[in-house]
Amino acid sequence: MPFGLTTKFKKSLLHSSIKNQMKRQNCDIDLDTLSCTSNFNFSNRVTIKSNNKFGDCYLGNNVYSGENNSFGNATQLHDYVRVEENCNIGVNVNIQRGAKIGSGCKIGDDVSIEENTKIGAHTTIGNKSVLQDNVTIGDDVQIGNDVTIGGGATIGGSSVLENNAHLYPNTKLSTKCVIEESVKIGENTTIGNKVTIGKGTQIGEDTAIENYIFIGKDVKVGKNCAIAENIPDGFDIPDNTLVNLKWISNIDFLPLDSSKPSKIAEIINNLNIDKPQETPAQNSDKKVIIPTNYRP
Repeated sequence: MPFGLTTKFKKSLLHSSIKNQMKRQNCDIDLDTLSCTSNFNFSNRVTIKSNNKFGDCYLGNNVYSGENNSFGNATQLHDYVRVEENCNIGVNVNIQRGAKIGSGCKIGDDVSIEENTKIGAHTTIGNKSVLQDNVTIGDDVQIGNDVTIGGGATIGGSSVLENNAHLYPNTKLSTKCVIEESVKIGENTTIGNKVTIGKGTQIGEDTAIENYIFIGKDVKVGKNCAIAENIPDGFDIPDNTLVNLKWISNIDFLPLDSSKPSKIAEIINNLNIDKPQETPAQNSDKKVIIPTNYRP
């Protein structure tokens, strides 16, 4: 028998086996355009739209895959995962329960996407990156290799996270930010729009950074700081520092909830922000850096 006929016969047997499994498990799979290996395995109530390609993959219960998706070998989609159309998912990717992948995403090899994480459309994720549980990624985000994003973090649309960046839990990054290679950003830190943080910089926990700020390479910013001025390469900013008091009163993303005020909010409320050239209130331990070109 010619090789071409043998291959076609094997495919027919495979599709026949899948068809029988579909009926038993109440699945909706477009068999006419499905391409998969003999080790492709799926659970109950799975939906697979047209032109999907699977390697040796596992799909849990209630998984949805839109049109024109591709999945590499050893990739797992756990219960209630949803992958929209035109996605390319690499080898040995682990997408855990309830995660959602937007249309047109490209995900590299050995990536871990944990429970209930949401990834926006046209986002790219490099090899060996880890997105912990309940992370939210906007549209058109570029994430490099070996990046770690902590649980509950939010990454705004059109942002870039270069290789080996590490964002700790509950970090909030606004739109069009650039986080360069090997940057570390502490837990509960909030960063405004179009902020750039240079290679090797470390940002402490509970810190807030204003929109449009540029922070250079190898900078160390302590915990519980508020940054509203550019910082050159190599600077060290100690804990509990306000950088440029004039702008601080205009930061609208600081956690000023009166029921649970943060340390930053408490200190700002104790300052005389109407007269920023004056010394902060005595009960504030916050240091203030005012640039030489400052005008009240």
